[in-house]
Amino acid sequence: MRNPKLTALVTVLAMTVARVSLGAPPATVTIPNTFVAGTPAKAADVNANFSAVVTAINSTAQTVSTLQTAVQNIPAGPQGAQGPAGAQGSQGPAGPAGAKGATGAAGPTGPAGSPGPIGATGPQGATGPQGAAGAAGAAGPQGPAGATGPQGPAGATGPQGPAGSSVSVYDANSTVIGQWFPSNGVDTVLITSLGPPFYVTLNSTGFTSGNVFFATTDCSGTAYLEEPANQMIPVGQVMGTSALSYGTGGTTAYVPSGAPQSVNVNSTLSGFSGTSGQPVTCQLESATLTVIQARTVDLSGFVAPFTAH
Repeated sequence: MRNPKLTALVTVLAMTVARVSLGAPPATVTIPNTFVAGTPAKAADVNANFSAVVTAINSTAQTVSTLQTAVQNIPAGPQGAQGPAGAQGSQGPAGPAGAKGATGAAGPTGPAGSPGPIGATGPQGATGPQGAAGAAGAAGPQGPAGATGPQGPAGATGPQGPAGSSVSVYDANSTVIGQWFPSNGVDTVLITSLGPPFYVTLNSTGFTSGNVFFATTDCSGTAYLEEPANQMIPVGQVMGTSALSYGTGGTTAYVPSGAPQSVNVNSTLSGFSGTSGQPVTCQLESATLTVIQARTVDLSGFVAPFTAH
């Protein structure tokens, strides 16, 4: 009668030997004892068979371990070329829009850019309406008097006038000063020997004085006389050397020469004011007068006393 346990054990041993044989080297496993069906198996024989199998298995395990070590020590081969990239997949659907973020703080102002080129001049616009006239500006200061121009050519001789005075005025050297004329009770002489004719007043002791005006404050520069306009023959003024004294040695005549003009007068020489017998002094004045610029004529060639006959 067969022992079921023994039969199973033999089957397992056979399978194990077969498996070991498949991975083992060409050497074979020898089972020392063979059992026949219906014959009792001895324990020693069974154990001997197990020992043979165990020895084969242990030998095979050692061989496998050696092979594993050899395989692990095999150097890695070179890396193969990269394969071609696969086709790009289709784009997926867009995701839902996210919530709008908060506005960030304003950044600092950047530096100013360089000026651009000047553009072409545009067409001139239409003339605008004339503006209202501005207020008149203040009168500017009077300019200096211009130089006296050259004497013009003599005019044609006019028709003979009515008979004049036959009285002439002479100086101490019997030199004719000019023709004598009475003028409101004042002796007047018409001088024609020193350029354009002019009148001056005088008496037996010399020429008499009047008023001479200046734009300066010290009676210097251009002299002016306050004379009526449109006189055919001007009346000159001879400034004496003493106030309130006629015929006191004056030798320069101031004779009107030009057109009337408005002048800011700031000083005056006057023989009609001051202290009698004292020198004529420059007096400050502040007035705007209509005057005529005066030229000067030297009368020093006439020596007092004067006579008329």
